[in-house]
Amino acid sequence: NSDGVSMPGSNADGATQSTESEFIRAQWVLALSLPNIALMDARIGRVFVGDAGIPEKVYHQAGVVTYDPPFESRYILPLTSD
Repeated sequence: NSDGVSMPGSNADGATQSTESEFIRAQWVLALSLPNIALMDARIGRVFVGDAGIPEKVYHQAGVVTYDPPFESRYILPLTSD
């Protein structure tokens, strides 16, 4: 078993997918603050998003028009089911 943080299966820029032989098959993946679309690949295990403590103002400055923090009193949320 292996675990992943961020974007297994993606190149460093996060824009292009790796080949099948380069793909890390993580059982669990933790995306920090916001998930990347590459994490929705069916070959990736269970995906969680973790609160990295980034202020809402930073999301707005980065062009995220609407950001409603989903964490409330939790620090990690599941994005996929078992």
